[in-house]
Amino acid sequence: MKPDLTEEKKKEIREFIEKELAEDEEPIFYAVSGSHLYGFPSENGGDIDIRGFHAVDPDEHLKLDSPREQLEVEKNWDSSFEQEKMDLVSYELKKFGYLVFKTNFNVLEWIFGENIVWNRREEELEELRDIIRSHLPADVPYHYRGMAKQNYGKFLDPESGSYNPTAKKHLYVLRGLLGAKYIQEKRELEPEITEMAKELLEEEEKKIVQDLIAGKRGNETEKASEELIKRADQLINRLFSEIEVESDKKDEKLTEEIDEWMLKTKKKKTKPVTKSGYN
Repeated sequence: MKPDLTEEKKKEIREFIEKELAEDEEPIFYAVSGSHLYGFPSENGGDIDIRGFHAVDPDEHLKLDSPREQLEVEKNWDSSFEQEKMDLVSYELKKFGYLVFKTNFNVLEWIFGENIVWNRREEELEELRDIIRSHLPADVPYHYRGMAKQNYGKFLDPESGSYNPTAKKHLYVLRGLLGAKYIQEKRELEPEITEMAKELLEEEEKKIVQDLIAGKRGNETEKASEELIKRADQLINRLFSEIEVESDKKDEKLTEEIDEWMLKTKKKKTKPVTKSGYN
């Protein structure tokens, strides 16, 4: 699925971000996350999850009252798109850099996703992408598989007290497993589930993903059919058996490269007259 946000919508999102950030917090990069990024949004579009980071003057970190690590805002979106809520999380640059260093797959998906709504300078983002690419797969498959295992044990294991075999729960497990397999084989990151399925699965297995997406859009809370549950569980079990990963050791070179990138990406002393998010 290609980006589904119009330029009008992106402009309203940027205005929302500007309004929520403090005066001394400079917006750097923001992208749409959640089901819009993964390729299975709700029928009506659903809530809008925006993730990214801002920067403050580095001198602020020398004060006793340090800058906040992150801003979290969840509210009805006061715009022409009234059916949606806005869920904004903005990390301060240092916290964002730490999450990149930890190869947090959610953060990496924002960086490599296509629904970018704010990008201060393209060269800053591309430099960060190049750093990440040079270290892949790193710990990313390990984190993806761990997320899939946790979700499976909680929602899809019949012995679990919170067993809830909806199409949505199956998709989240498959997203983790396909993400781990994709990055192992391709040495690239692809957050969109149908794109991963296209590259990794046989035709019948691709159909399982398509049926789950259709089921999720039809009713997110309804239990999937017994036949679809059986097919999806077979695919999930096969992928679990194929993907064996261990956590990698600490990467000192990545530490140095992220530190250097953050120093170059710090808040600019002279702020532009308008914060458009683009050059």
